[in-house]
Amino acid sequence: MGTNQNKHTSGSPKGVKAECTESAAPFEPGESSAPFTFLMQEIISYLGTDFVKGVPIELLEAYCMRTIDRDEPTGKILYGLIINFMIAYSNPETSDEAMKAFDFLDYLANPA
Repeated sequence: MGTNQNKHTSGSPKGVKAECTESAAPFEPGESSAPFTFLMQEIISYLGTDFVKGVPIELLEAYCMRTIDRDEPTGKILYGLIINFMIAYSNPETSDEAMKAFDFLDYLANPA
């Protein structure tokens, strides 16, 4: 699916409440602060600082720590998620399926 050869090729979770915060960089020092800071730079290299500023810091930290646990590429997953969704959605033959994937991620992120 798409041009990304990464196994993570679904749509983008719309249920995430990503309020824009100007304080994406400041992080309370904790046991995960060093790897988190490193991985934040990786995400920024793929998606830019504006993306990071728009996502709650707690969500970014939880995401980064999960990618460490799973030994998966932090920035590349997010980039692939966005690019592959855009490719699938922009194709008239696959846009419905892209929206189904998008809605499924929303369901996973926000169970009833």
